[in-house]
Amino acid sequence: MSTTRRLIASCMALVIVAGCGVPTGPESFEAIDDSDVPNRLNEATTTTTTTTVPPATSTVATTTLPDQQETTTTTTEPEPPTETVDVFFVSRGELTSKPIQVLAPVSANELIELLQADPPSVVLDTEIPPDLIDTTSVDNGVLTIALNDVVFQSIRVSDQRVAIAQMVLTFLNNLRGVGQAVFTIEDDRLTVPIDRSQFSSEPVSLDDYANMLVNADPDDELPDTTTTITSTTSTVPTTEP
Repeated sequence: MSTTRRLIASCMALVIVAGCGVPTGPESFEAIDDSDVPNRLNEATTTTTTTTVPPATSTVATTTLPDQQETTTTTTEPEPPTETVDVFFVSRGELTSKPIQVLAPVSANELIELLQADPPSVVLDTEIPPDLIDTTSVDNGVLTIALNDVVFQSIRVSDQRVAIAQMVLTFLNNLRGVGQAVFTIEDDRLTVPIDRSQFSSEPVSLDDYANMLVNADPDDELPDTTTTITSTTSTVPTTEP
């Protein structure tokens, strides 16, 4: 290309650039008013990211126990030991025993209560009034029975032997380690009837009143005596004619 043509082309290029208004320095830029910006272009842009987290799944191990039967514990108190005692009462003028159940071992005080109480049957009677027996004590196998003087004297004389027999048979048949009994009134030894015509202040025993029991051998009431019958022979002389 010739030099003339090159100059013409360069001039044309400068004219084109000047016509487009392209800034060539910092002084050529202008501030832009916010009102001239289209809607919401001047607002800050917030980006929200939503993350969906699946619910946590928890696994609980369940153990099934077998049904357990309810157990009931019952505590049973042992029953106290008992024993049967023979308390003697009057039946048709004789003495008979009545079995009575009591706590074991029986004591003299319990026997006193049984003797001085009402008979357990309408067919039985007693010659022992309430408050007859004051106290009892044992020494070397001998039972001392202290009687109330006023109460004892209130018993008919014919019935005092029966009352004494009731006490002797009841106490000596049931108290362990006792074989004889004596009676006192105000610490004085009492003379008691043993038989219809025999009295003693010495210790008495079961044998002394065995003949008063029902179905007793009648021979027990008879004295131990021997009857001797003596036969005599008489000779009558004869006279010859």
